[in-house]
Amino acid sequence: MKLRDSNVPTKYAAFVTMYTPEEYRKKEAKTYTSQSGQSGYAIAPDGDLISVFSKPGTGAGADLMRAAIKNGAKKLDCIGPYLPQFYAKFGFQEHDRMAWNDRYAPPGWNYEKFGRPDIILMGLGAKMKSVSKDQKSGTDDFRKLSMGFAEDFFGKDFVTEILEHEKAKKEGRRPPASR
Repeated sequence: MKLRDSNVPTKYAAFVTMYTPEEYRKKEAKTYTSQSGQSGYAIAPDGDLISVFSKPGTGAGADLMRAAIKNGAKKLDCIGPYLPQFYAKFGFQEHDRMAWNDRYAPPGWNYEKFGRPDIILMGLGAKMKSVSKDQKSGTDDFRKLSMGFAEDFFGKDFVTEILEHEKAKKEGRRPPASR
């Protein structure tokens, strides 16, 4: 299987850690791609889900996540604050977070546009860590890019459902039932 930077849209490249074939072999990670080659991921022996990608417009994210879990994905990390709510739909819960560290920033990270968001560590069934309400949420550009990523990856209906749940919670209403 071929997981390479060319499979990741340029606007999301800083958000997806891709490795060379040799690095995947050293990690003993199993790599998976869809039949179309438009989406894929890798899973390390410890169940770490890495290099998740989907070309814009495929809406393959939900199927990809279900397949990743079936294939042994147990944990992941993502750049917060918006992606965790999408991964939570598949049973991943935040168990820890790390403050941004410039030393480990992805190549080409745009600080002006995306700020310094936390790194969220998630696991299947992990106990949620309490998170301060005044946690920095990133820039508006970061939110737009995160939502765009989620829409490209999971599909517009999925994102709309998440946003409806978020709005209902803020308004103190019962969130609508999942579709």
